[in-house]
Amino acid sequence: MGEDTGETSQSYLEKITPKDLVMFSPTSRKVIAKNDFNYLDVDYDLQLPDQQQMDNIRVWGLPQLRLFDPIPLGLFIGFGGASLFNFWRRRPALTSIQLHLVSSLAVAGLAKLGYAKFEDYRTQRELVVWDYVKKHPQDFPEVFNPPKKYKDLLLSWKPVR
Repeated sequence: MGEDTGETSQSYLEKITPKDLVMFSPTSRKVIAKNDFNYLDVDYDLQLPDQQQMDNIRVWGLPQLRLFDPIPLGLFIGFGGASLFNFWRRRPALTSIQLHLVSSLAVAGLAKLGYAKFEDYRTQRELVVWDYVKKHPQDFPEVFNPPKKYKDLLLSWKPVR
C-alpha cells in the first residue's frame, strides 16, 4: 500500500486549508470547514459579495434571473408542455389558461424538490469521499502535499547555438 510515515490523519489535516478543497461543492466545503477546520476560527456562513458584485447582478433593482435554475426552468417547461398539449388536441396554443397555470406550478414544484434532493445526495456523496480521503491520507498525497512546480519537474535546459 503506502509507506507509513507515522503521521496521523489529524497532522495531515493541519497541512491543508479549506481553500484547498476546490474539488467539492460550496455546500460540502461549508460542512467540511465547520467540522474539520473549526480550529481556524473563521465564520464560513458569511459570504457577502462586495458592492461591485451586487451592482453587476442587479437589473432595474431586481436580482438577475437565471433561466437554468429549477424554478424558472420548471415554469417554462410546464408552460411549454401545456401549449404542446393544446397543440396536440388541435386547439390554439394559449387556450385553457388554467392548464398552463397548473402545469407550470406543478413542474416548477417538482423541479425544486428534485433539485433539492439531488443537492442533498451530491453533498452526502462528497462528504463520504472527504471522509475516506481524510482517513487514508497516504493514498491521496496530491491533497495533503503542496503542488509541485514546473521548475521542480522540468530538467534544466541550455540551448546550443
